[in-house]
Amino acid sequence: MRRRNDPKRQSLRPNQGIASSIARCPLAKRRSTTSVTGKIVLSLSFAVIMSVAARVQIILPFTPVPITFQTFVALLAGMLLGPGLGMAAMLEYLCLGAIGLPVFAKGGGIAYFLSPTAGYLISFPVAAALTGKVVQMLGCEDVRTFGQAALAGLIVNYSIGCLWLSVIVRQGPLMTLILGVMPFIGLDVVKGAIAACLAASASRMAHNQWHDRPGS
Repeated sequence: MRRRNDPKRQSLRPNQGIASSIARCPLAKRRSTTSVTGKIVLSLSFAVIMSVAARVQIILPFTPVPITFQTFVALLAGMLLGPGLGMAAMLEYLCLGAIGLPVFAKGGGIAYFLSPTAGYLISFPVAAALTGKVVQMLGCEDVRTFGQAALAGLIVNYSIGCLWLSVIVRQGPLMTLILGVMPFIGLDVVKGAIAACLAASASRMAHNQWHDRPGS
C-alpha cells in the first residue's frame, strides 16, 4: 500500500535538505561533537595564533597599515571553526588586546581602538563569522568553497578597515585605497588561497577520520 503524502512532512523537506547538506561537512560534524571545554581551547588557541601573527609584520613607510598574517588567521578560523566559534576566537583576541596585552601589531590597550588600523581589528570577528557562514551555506568543504568564503571575508575586512582608516586620516576614497588596499590586496588574495587549501586538506583528513570511526 502506498503512503499518502503528508503535508507536514513535505513542509519539512526543504529545511531537512539544508540541514543534511551542512551535516555532510566533516568539519561541521567534528565541531558539533566537540565539548564545551574543547571549543574554549580551540577558540583560545586561534586567539593566541592571531597574537603571534600580528607580531610577524612588515612596516611600509607610506602607510600606517603594516603587512601581517592576521587576515590569514581570521579567514582560517572561520573556515575551520565555523561562524560562531571563529567569531568568538577573534573576539577573545580583541579582548586580550583591550586589557593591555601587547597582542596587536603595535602593542595593546583600549586606546589602540582609536588608531588608524583599528577598523581592520574590528573587522576580524565579522570576517571570520562571514567566512564560516559562507562555507555552511554552500554546504561543501572543498577548495572552491573555501576560496569563495575567503573572498567574502576579505571584502568585509577591507570595507570596515578602509572606512575607519578614511575617518582617522581624513583622506578621500582614492588615497584611502592607496593606503589601505592596494599595497595588500595581492598578498591577501594569496593568503586567502593558502588558507582555502589548508582548510580543504583539513576537511579531507577529518572526513577520513570520521568514516574510520566505529559506527560511522
